Amino acid sequence: SYMVGIGTLQPVTESLRMAKRLNPKLTRVGLPWNPAEINSEICTKLAREACRELNLELLEATVENTVAVKTVVSSLVTRDVEMLWVGGDVSVLAAFDVVAAAASKANIPVCTCMPGSAAKGSLMDLGANYFE
Repeated sequence: SYMVGIGTLQPVTESLRMAKRLNPKLTRVGLPWNPAEINSEICTKLAREACRELNLELLEATVENTVAVKTVVSSLVTRDVEMLWVGGDVSVLAAFDVVAAAASKANIPVCTCMPGSAAKGSLMDLGANYFE
């Protein structure tokens, strides 16, 4: 038997560049992510590089599962991040309503590289739509 599929690396750098263009005064970005997910690890490494290039401070906080997302996002908000950014992290995206609620309460935007989150409260999603 054979298994076939298609893989697409999300446009992490382009997403963060666009966020910086939307807010040229942006300096601190919060990133919740699950280190047990290889896709999230790759996005996080790319985000670190992009933030260095864009002169952004990246504040990371790790989650073990969707239940931990609320606490982790709250901790990022208290560290005065000016935006939350979500990469291709299944744990965080599964709890995106929690992320959007915390960002809304703190009056900061959320940006992702996973389309479909704008309808749930993100300011911007830039990336491949896997369904389409």
